[in-house]
Amino acid sequence: MPVPPDIPNALKLYNGTLAGSRTLYACPPGFSSNGGSPEVVCDGLIWSTTSYSCSVSSTPTVPVTTSSTTTTATTTTSTTATLATTPQTTTDPVGGIPVRTNISLEEFNAIVEGLKVPKSNTSSYKRRLTCAYDPRPSSKAIGGVGIGLICSVFVFIFIMDCTTIKKKNRIIEEN
Repeated sequence: MPVPPDIPNALKLYNGTLAGSRTLYACPPGFSSNGGSPEVVCDGLIWSTTSYSCSVSSTPTVPVTTSSTTTTATTTTSTTATLATTPQTTTDPVGGIPVRTNISLEEFNAIVEGLKVPKSNTSSYKRRLTCAYDPRPSSKAIGGVGIGLICSVFVFIFIMDCTTIKKKNRIIEEN
C-alpha cells in the first residue's frame, strides 16, 4: 500500500493508504504555500499529484488584497492593504468538492485533533481480551484433539507417579 508523498517543509496528515484515502498538507509557521491544492487522494495504487509547496515566508501567510483610490480634485493617492476575509479555494479534481488551499497551523491542528480516535473506542481495543466463537466442525475437532493431547500428558504423568508410589509402598510394607 502506498504511503503519501512527502512535501519539503510541509506538515502531512493522512487517514490511510487504501483507495479513497486523503492526505492534507499545511505549511508550518514561517512558511507559506504556493497556492496549490493541499490535498491528494489515493486510488488504491498511487496518490494523485499536487503542485503544493511550502517556502520560507518573508511576507504574511494570510493573502493581502490591495486597493487603490485616486481623487482627481485634490490629486492625492491613497493605498490601503486589507487582509482577505474569504479563504482561497480550489475544486478537488476527484470529488468536485471545493477545497481550501490556505489553512493556518491552528486550523491544521484542529483538523488533526478532530480526526484522532480514542484508543478505547477502537474495535481492536474492545476485542483484545475476548475470544471469538467458531462454530465450524473442523475447529471443534481440532480443539477436541488439542484438549485430548494435553489431558493425555497429565494422565501419563499421573500413571507414572502411581506406579512409583505403589513400588515405594511395597518396599515400606516389606520392611
